[in-house]
Amino acid sequence: MRKYLLSFLLFVYGVFWWSRFVSSGRLLKQAEAHPNLRGTATVLFVVASYYDVFERPGKAGPHYKMIANLYPRSRYGAKARYGLANCLEREMRYAEALVEYEKFLKDYPKDEFSASVEKNIGFLRSR
Repeated sequence: MRKYLLSFLLFVYGVFWWSRFVSSGRLLKQAEAHPNLRGTATVLFVVASYYDVFERPGKAGPHYKMIANLYPRSRYGAKARYGLANCLEREMRYAEALVEYEKFLKDYPKDEFSASVEKNIGFLRSR
């Protein structure tokens, strides 16, 4: 029983530590300082997706931006550029969102999100 309680307490401490590490901005600083570490894009994408799911585009945006700028050819590059533009649009920063959507079409013209991005660009230009 003690072993399970200790394991549970260590798990809770780890979750608390991780949440403080991410929310303080230290994750972004570490990723920027060590961009070549294996798995950095994956960790950043998971954190950005977490914030995105819980409707916190202001927190998701910087993580998506770092992926889009440092790892554009990774498997998360297109999704990060789209996520960044979408976050900016939800924050009502329409001019910046338009720029990011246009970068998306330039960099990933045949991506699965291209049709959606073209519609979003048309909508933003008509505003």
